[in-house]
Amino acid sequence: MRFVAEVIAKQNEILLRLLGDGSSSVLTGSYLVESFPPVLETVSFDVVPESIKLNETHFVFAGIHLVPDYFLITLPTLVQVKVPTVEVLKNASTDTPNLSSQPEDTITPIRPEDHNPRESQLPIVEKVSPPILPPFWLDLLFDRANPIKLGVGVSSDSMAYEGGCQGRALTSLQTQIAQDEAPYLSYMPTKVEGAYQNNLPYADFNSGVIHGPFLDPLPEGWSVQLGDPMALFRMSMTNASEQVLPCWTLHYAQRVTNELLSVPPVVIKSPNVSPNETFQILIVPGSKNSPSTIQLKTEDNLFATPVVNLTRPMVFTLNVQSSSGPVNIIWVQAKGEGASQTIQLLAPTATNYTNAHSWTPAGSFSKADVLSVSNISFNKNWFFQKGLIKVKSDLDDTLTPIDWEIKTTTGEQILALQEGVLSSLYSSSPVSLLSYLTDFGNYQIQWTALNSFKVSMDGINQVSIPFILDIAVPDSILASPLIMTLKSFKSNEGSAIIHRWLWRA
Repeated sequence: MRFVAEVIAKQNEILLRLLGDGSSSVLTGSYLVESFPPVLETVSFDVVPESIKLNETHFVFAGIHLVPDYFLITLPTLVQVKVPTVEVLKNASTDTPNLSSQPEDTITPIRPEDHNPRESQLPIVEKVSPPILPPFWLDLLFDRANPIKLGVGVSSDSMAYEGGCQGRALTSLQTQIAQDEAPYLSYMPTKVEGAYQNNLPYADFNSGVIHGPFLDPLPEGWSVQLGDPMALFRMSMTNASEQVLPCWTLHYAQRVTNELLSVPPVVIKSPNVSPNETFQILIVPGSKNSPSTIQLKTEDNLFATPVVNLTRPMVFTLNVQSSSGPVNIIWVQAKGEGASQTIQLLAPTATNYTNAHSWTPAGSFSKADVLSVSNISFNKNWFFQKGLIKVKSDLDDTLTPIDWEIKTTTGEQILALQEGVLSSLYSSSPVSLLSYLTDFGNYQIQWTALNSFKVSMDGINQVSIPFILDIAVPDSILASPLIMTLKSFKSNEGSAIIHRWLWRA
């Protein structure tokens, strides 16, 4: 069996053709079609024997202005096929097919059977098929105010959300309205993080007074040490009451001299950080900066980050461990005669979180994000002989995927991914997926039998994993309602924006 996706430009249509070949026929059953780059939502359609003619059937996408590079088609057997789009060329003067410049696949359309025109034929009443409903059990699309899409015969409660706090930065331009206020209701990115509190005083870059030799006021609680006091240094600040992320802009111009063999560092000192907390800050270099480096170091020099070339916006974190006091941000520039450089410091925090997370105002507590769909019910027993779990998200750390769990209302775990480990109450072989996937932002888990689980990041290059469902699931469990839950990687680790979570049979 083969597939052809033909672009019909004049009608803004794409004709998807399913063709049998010498060794196989067109398969009947449910098909799933996804486009890349995404142009359409995921589409499903059924092929029945009556729709197959001369070992071929068609499906038309109408009103397509942006043509995808290819389609990813999931067959009824759950095999996935990548089908590139091709354009049917036309001769401009005669509007006849230009056959020499295109694949042979595109020039063999379905032809009607030959009939004797003298035969009298009774009109055939065509059956009107019911609308095609997606075969999904549960599909959560977080770019919608109501993320839940359910398959035939499936029902559930509305999605419940708790987490975050007022003022938490969901993007550089959007903040969460209030604690437990679902971001997707306002079409904002839905972040999934653990609980934390910004314990850094003066994290909002509030204006202070003019200090020492500087022409401009320093933010309260912060200080700057110039290695070369003869250099020109200017600064300005925008606090969180004026924009979402507080920003402190530093301008530094070296003096024009041959006396200095190297450029002395600029040391920016944060307010005090308590032991065992992680200091975090976003640093953005100017677009015309010459090469410079950044390093974070505790005041007692016991703990430090590596020296990093600052060529793009970067988030820096440093766990101060047993140290206390300010964190030194050491900015070292390349030597240049009078070269002026700029950096911006944004969104500083100090928390018990072990990696990057969203910014919140000083003293604000961000509750752990928990998204759940309860009372997922089916009009027959749940079927676990085959299935697909697909996750699409943006991760701050590619090895800290979002946790998810499918369980019964009485707590029995059917299937879950927690801290990167795939497990089930009905499996004796939990498996860490950290060695099978390099990026957990977008991945899928697919199984065609209870002992045939595979993972992939693109849906095509699948890798088998030693995970099986080898413990019998009681009939009472198969008939009971389910609960699906999304959380962060750990209670104090993991930060992601969830776009989609899909489970289908």
